Amino acid sequence: MQVIQPTIHKNTSCVNFAAHNKKIKAADDVCRMVMREFPVYSNTRFENYHRKRNEALYQLYGYSGSLIGEIRGYSSQASNPLEYYLRRLYAIKKFKAGNCSELADVTAMSLRLNGVKNAEAYTLHAYNPKTGNVRMLDHTVVGVNLTRPIPQPTNSTKEFYGLDNGGIIVDPWAGFADSERSASATFKSDKRFHLKLESDEIVVYSPSKNVELGNILNKKDVLYLKHQYPELIKSKKFSLWDKILWKFMDKSKYNFEEISIGLKESIKRNYKLKSALSENALIELLNKKIGKNCEKL
Repeated sequence: MQVIQPTIHKNTSCVNFAAHNKKIKAADDVCRMVMREFPVYSNTRFENYHRKRNEALYQLYGYSGSLIGEIRGYSSQASNPLEYYLRRLYAIKKFKAGNCSELADVTAMSLRLNGVKNAEAYTLHAYNPKTGNVRMLDHTVVGVNLTRPIPQPTNSTKEFYGLDNGGIIVDPWAGFADSERSASATFKSDKRFHLKLESDEIVVYSPSKNVELGNILNKKDVLYLKHQYPELIKSKKFSLWDKILWKFMDKSKYNFEEISIGLKESIKRNYKLKSALSENALIELLNKKIGKNCEKL
């Protein structure tokens, strides 16, 4: 029987090389690093980038979509915002599954750990300046230094940002970093995103979290995350003070329940797998249920 190797989305070849200043280039580097160190199966990316229907691959990525839902439920069990991100990072890394929202959270965290202060996850919206109305688009990215609010929409109380000359957008799902204006133009013109903007609408961004990432991370939290996820930081060097702090700091606050036994058993029962979302298990799933008719991606 032919063995089918499903592709994990690394996206290291899709990065925008037109980065025209140091800040965009630095964000671009972090985008690549996240794609390399946190490869994921993304069912929405598959659905948007691969038009030719193939039942084997749809079954595979349908499985990853179900697992992403489990990861989000696991994250929502957190008792505080910091634990939410800890659970999020742990689950995405362990199960190699995630869509734009998961990748945006990992990238925002990585940017923060690398010294970028104003990096947050944002949800895309379509705004019509003529009517003042705004509507949500199904995509999440990371915004850096988005400081220019648009006029308050008539049909929403949320804050929205856009048309910002100094802002940077990082989209790890699509694999690029660019200025806010250029990124917004890409979202509007590139059919892969399926955002379906009307001619009078522009892309604007609204914070996707109720709590800003920068407000929940203190020095000890950052140090813990750097030790726990060194793959998310560029410089692996720690100062003498950091080494002393790490040696004596109380790490008990970072202990939280791992992925529940019930979740693991549910995955094994529903998909008849010996282990949850390992590459071998996914290949086994394809070959057992589909066989030789599976098309290589």
